[in-house]
Amino acid sequence: MTTSERFDRDLGDMMAELAQPHFPDYFDEALDRAVAKRQRPAWTFPERWFPMGVLSRRSPLVPALPARSIGLLLILLVLLAVTVAIGVGALLLQQRPAPHLGLASNGLIAYSQDGDIYATDPRSGDVRLIVGGPEMDFAPMFSNDGTQVIFIRGIQLEPQEVIAVMIADADGGNLRTLVEPEVAGELHWSYLSPDGGLYAIANSADGVPRLSVVDVGSGVRTPIEVPVEAGLFEWLPDSSGIVFRGANGDPAIYTVRIDGTGFRELTSVRTDRNYNDRMQVSHDGRYLAHNARIFGIHQVFLYDLRSGETRTIGPLEGRRGHVGHLVFSTDGQTVAYVRYDEATSTARVVVAPLDTAPDGEADVGPVVHVGAFQMGLTAQFSPDSTSLLITGDTGDVWLVDLASGTYEPIDIPKDEFDLAWQRRAP
Repeated sequence: MTTSERFDRDLGDMMAELAQPHFPDYFDEALDRAVAKRQRPAWTFPERWFPMGVLSRRSPLVPALPARSIGLLLILLVLLAVTVAIGVGALLLQQRPAPHLGLASNGLIAYSQDGDIYATDPRSGDVRLIVGGPEMDFAPMFSNDGTQVIFIRGIQLEPQEVIAVMIADADGGNLRTLVEPEVAGELHWSYLSPDGGLYAIANSADGVPRLSVVDVGSGVRTPIEVPVEAGLFEWLPDSSGIVFRGANGDPAIYTVRIDGTGFRELTSVRTDRNYNDRMQVSHDGRYLAHNARIFGIHQVFLYDLRSGETRTIGPLEGRRGHVGHLVFSTDGQTVAYVRYDEATSTARVVVAPLDTAPDGEADVGPVVHVGAFQMGLTAQFSPDSTSLLITGDTGDVWLVDLASGTYEPIDIPKDEFDLAWQRRAP
């Protein structure tokens, strides 16, 4: 028998054996594992909800996008979202109130020009109109939290000057009258309290309260009765009362609460009764800076509101002339004021630290020539205390960097009234 014949005979037997049903050795173990797990629910299969044939079919109207284009589109969407988030964050930061006292971020600088209220950004030079119209508006000031602007509106000039006090949001919206029109006397000072809730007025005109406070929310006006002739004043930092120059014989500085209680003299002012100049209370409520004249020399005094002690700032000898326009830095470290030099008929701004010897003052900014006994300059610190804004009687404005001592002019076509630097949230 040949090999081929033997293979043909065995092949049939082999095929018959392979066709018989049988299970592998691991069948029992696999069956145990399979029945131990639950079957996947039918609803979890997408093709039971959507015809997969339709979904997998590409629309002839929508071309296929390469992966690179899809990635670029995603990057652009992320950048757009980041840009929107930054813009919204900046807007919310501008709207968030600044702290009432102490350091803050620098905002806009408000000024009046031709009867309208403007504001400029000292960094970019951008100018925006806050309040316009035919009315004569001037002397703007921002609230300490930077959210409101207050200004004077001229109603008439003859036969008597009549004014009103207006208040609006910092962008000019929500404009309303805070103090109804009244006759303005020879002396008219008005300031918003540090917490923004009250507005105090000192007016020398007949028929109006000499000292009074207006509730910003309700508009109710309440006189403050004091037994002296009141003039220039400043708010106490906690908004509980004011300090003011007054005269009942010899001039002095007094304090009184807004309800008329607590009236008392703080310190005497050895100067002419008609000599009125700025004084200021430091943001921490510790010091009152004022000027007075001793033996013909006008000097800066620092009165400690806690201890009652008084000391001078700046040298006495060789400095014959006026000093005034006092202002504290927002960080509570220094005080700036204007010193008029009688010998040269010049005025300059000086800055003096509060914790150094009396001769620690330093000149900053420009030196201007002025007429006899004219101050010629005013100054104010930036909200972050890094700069000093100096304004000249001629309308010139300079910005001084206090770290380097350098200064540069700023183009602000303002009226003769002071500038107001807005405080913003840090």
